[in-house]
Parts: sequence; structure tokens; C-alpha cells
Amino acid sequence: MKPYEAKFSHYYDDCLPEPRACLQCTCTDIRHRQGVNTCFKCGLQFMTNKAVTKEVVLYMPQLTRPIHGGLGLFFPVGELSDGGSCEFATVKCLQYCYVKNRKSGDMQEDMIYQHFKDNEAYYLALRLMIESDNVKLIHFFVSGDCPQFLTSKFASILKSIDGWGIAICGFTRNKELWERSQNLKAGRLALTIEGIESIKEYGDGLFALPDYNSGIVHLYRQVHGHSYNSGGCGGYSQVPYQLTTTNYINYKDKGCSACAILQKGCFASPE
Repeated sequence: MKPYEAKFSHYYDDCLPEPRACLQCTCTDIRHRQGVNTCFKCGLQFMTNKAVTKEVVLYMPQLTRPIHGGLGLFFPVGELSDGGSCEFATVKCLQYCYVKNRKSGDMQEDMIYQHFKDNEAYYLALRLMIESDNVKLIHFFVSGDCPQFLTSKFASILKSIDGWGIAICGFTRNKELWERSQNLKAGRLALTIEGIESIKEYGDGLFALPDYNSGIVHLYRQVHGHSYNSGGCGGYSQVPYQLTTTNYINYKDKGCSACAILQKGCFASPE
């Protein structure tokens, strides 16, 4: 994995828990010298002294990749027993998975997945904030999903980056995480379902109905028990299609950033 060089001058007084801990290994053995904190265990250096304005450079693995006008988080595809993250995937989803069928899974996705398993939510949220400093949009689970044992961690991460004004979108089959994402200010996750009739089984929120043949994802919202189409996106490059409404965005056209700016699709306010 190539290192990610992040140059920034943020201060962490309000981000670090008590006692002050390392941003990387959460060790509390921190040495202070001239306004710079050095972790005695892993050697990471970071600032908390607001009197110091010298830029800090951290070298860290990249957790996201550029995609659709923002950044995307990729986890390995497949069942947990096979090393994947798709605990809630249906048989049909795994059978027609575009990502799985084009064999995009690689060691990097496995390493990123392990990184989220091993580290605390506040550290991961801060890392995502640093990486998205220039784009301000993160698409969660472009591949893979959030398994049950990571639900609380990702709920905390989403809440943290939402408070920093970073736009959030993505698809999940994790019902609990989906429920906890519906009140975010800067976007929300869509719950992937297999049939529109199943929307009634859930509460109000955003839903994604995939068309496995065309690659288009139809978005639906349910408000006070009533559902309606909220646009959609997608379309594989080898399956051209006509945009029947301005609420449908082609990934290869403008992508998630267009919807975030126009407040459409995943970013539309419930009517």
C-alpha cells in the first residue's frame, strides 16, 4: 500500500479523548516538546499546542480512492467466512455483483478493512476528514458493506464527519447502520433492498433498488409511511441508457458530487 502524505495544520485539542492518546495506535504515553506531541510507542508526531503554527506532515496508508467526484471507501466483497464484508448480502446480490464479477478485490481492500477493524472510531474519522479535505464527499461501501460487528464504530464515524460538513452517501444492507444514518445533516446511507414492496417493512428513510441488468440504482424515499421515487444513478459503461429524468445521474457523467451540489438523489431533503 502506498503511503498517503497528508499536510495539514489542524489542531487536535477537541478531538483527542482523555487522557490524550496517539492518533494512530491510541497509546497514552505521549511526550511533549515545543508544542509537538510524540508517541513513545509508534513515533507518530502531532500538534495540540495552538501557539505552534508549523505545518505537520503525517505519512499514513490511504483509506479511500477517488470516485464519482469524491472519495470512495472500498471493502472486500464476499461473505464473512470467505474474508469479505458482505454479511447481509442476498444470494442474488452476490451472484450479480458487478464489483465481484470484474474481480476488483485486491490486497489493498483487505488491508483497509483490517485497518477499520483494528482502530478506534475517532482516529478513523479524523483520517477520513484529512483525506477528504479537498473534495468534502465520501461514498461509503463502494464495494463490500458494514458487517454487524462494525456497526457502532461506523455510526460514530458517520456522526463525526457529518459534524465536520463532509457530504455522505453510500449503500448498505446493514439495517441498524442505515437507521442510525437517516438523521445526518450532510447526506445519508441508502438501504439496499431487492423489491419495492419490502419498503413497507421498514421505517422512513432512503432506499436503493438495484437493477442488476443495467447497473442502475433506483432510489426511493419513505416519509410517514408513503414511498416515492427519488431519482437514481449508475449504469455500466457497456449498457448505455437514456436519462428519463433529471433526477437520474450517470456515474460517468458527474456522479455523486453533482447530486450533493444540486441536493438531489441521496442528498435530497425528505418531502
